[in-house]
Amino acid sequence: MFAAMVLFLALLSPLQEPDGQGRRQQPPGQQPTPAPTTSVSPTPSTAGPTGQTRGAQERPSPSPEEPPVITHHEIRVAGRTLRYTATTGMMPIKNRDGETEARMFFMAYTLDDGGGRNRRPLTFSFNGGPGSASVWLHLGAIGPKRVRMNPDGTMPAPPYELVDNEHTWLNQSDLVFIDPVGTGYSRAVRPELASKFF
Repeated sequence: MFAAMVLFLALLSPLQEPDGQGRRQQPPGQQPTPAPTTSVSPTPSTAGPTGQTRGAQERPSPSPEEPPVITHHEIRVAGRTLRYTATTGMMPIKNRDGETEARMFFMAYTLDDGGGRNRRPLTFSFNGGPGSASVWLHLGAIGPKRVRMNPDGTMPAPPYELVDNEHTWLNQSDLVFIDPVGTGYSRAVRPELASKFF
């Protein structure tokens, strides 16, 4: 699982270079959300086993919901150019009281010139196997990009490369990849809530 996440991050890092393909789009006038901070209670702190001091009530403060990241791309499939929009983000999972209990990572691909949006099929990919993120189906099977493999199916030496996926399902259906809570980037906001999800 750890190796899959490292590979996923390594493959996505080139998409963030300032080449016009991986730029984050913000709504007009909106500033990027600052990184979450931790709040410390004024109660006395104690040294933990590693010698670090922590307040008795120290907990991460709730992080604000961030808007999805939207980018635009194109690939060649069967001699045809497919222009598509990629949308990724964290979907808050809330309880009946409106409190966020988990955040679920998603990655969606929609064909830009796919005709009527209400008539185009939509495929959901929930994971790549029991307890595994959707990365395997995403970058190994049906997503618009895939990891370049050796001809015999083994992994090449780094640096890893993403290539157009000539077998993507995007030419037939819009795609949404979802990591269930506890896989990929999806997590419960507090450890005691994890049992609600897995």
